[in-house]
Amino acid sequence: MINHITRFLLLFLLAITFLQQNKVYAWGWETHRYINKNAVDYLPSEMDFFQDHRDYLREHSTDPDVDNFPGYYHYIDIDYYPEFFEG
Repeated sequence: MINHITRFLLLFLLAITFLQQNKVYAWGWETHRYINKNAVDYLPSEMDFFQDHRDYLREHSTDPDVDNFPGYYHYIDIDYYPEFFEG
């Protein structure tokens, strides 16, 4: 009896995994561009430079995804730069 329950649960979880697979890839290029374009609305007025260049930010926000550089060029590990915490 337990073997049947275990098998059912395993198949059920496997089915859910395959059915939900498309949602894993929901963060696509357009979403990335949308967020970058609209993020500048929340910056302080001292950062108007970004407001003036929002279209450039939108278009180039996915550049790290298409280049041939290794993964460590794709992000910044802010913990290694304490000057950002000093304000």
